[in-house]
Amino acid sequence: KMLELEQDCSIGIDFSYDFVQIAVAKEKEGFLVPLDKDGNTELSTAVYIRNGDILIGEEALALYKKDPAGGAKSMLSALKERKNLVVAGRSYPPLSFLFRLFKQIRQYLMDEWIGGIDKVTAVLALPVDIDAEEIDLICRIAAGYGIYIRRVIDRTAAIAAAACKSSDRMAEYSYILACLYDGDTFSAAAFDKRRDFDLKTKRTMV
Repeated sequence: KMLELEQDCSIGIDFSYDFVQIAVAKEKEGFLVPLDKDGNTELSTAVYIRNGDILIGEEALALYKKDPAGGAKSMLSALKERKNLVVAGRSYPPLSFLFRLFKQIRQYLMDEWIGGIDKVTAVLALPVDIDAEEIDLICRIAAGYGIYIRRVIDRTAAIAAAACKSSDRMAEYSYILACLYDGDTFSAAAFDKRRDFDLKTKRTMV
């Protein structure tokens, strides 16, 4: 079952060196999707290895700050460096971090937030210095979790365009619009109110 972007909603993934955010727009409303058990809509891309497990998010960032040798501040930086992370004698390739990330995105976006959807299409916003080979790897891993990237955009340019077009200059809404920016138009209406997403009731709280 495929969630059709044009018919149902628009999904945008903003993947920076520091964090990931996911925006969903449907019927003139926009949401930032919670990406962890605490309901945070901004997920750190830091990685930390603990007892052989790959941790990501705020917990990983906090542990990395205490012990940089046990992790990496940014999985995108690790991917660009093409250098395995060695912890306690075990080697962890950067691709393993991306698998861990998209597994979590799958869990919170598709299993918990949308529910009952096996595949989605999305626009992916990435830093401009991520090269074609790296983009291909990211898209292939995402597809393995049912997230099919239909377009990749330069997040810096998209955010700048979003800031010009949005009446609300708050950073998070620039990111939403940046995620959903497609050519000369936006897939979603302007976000004129701050909205928080209630994961349990799946409603927007204005």
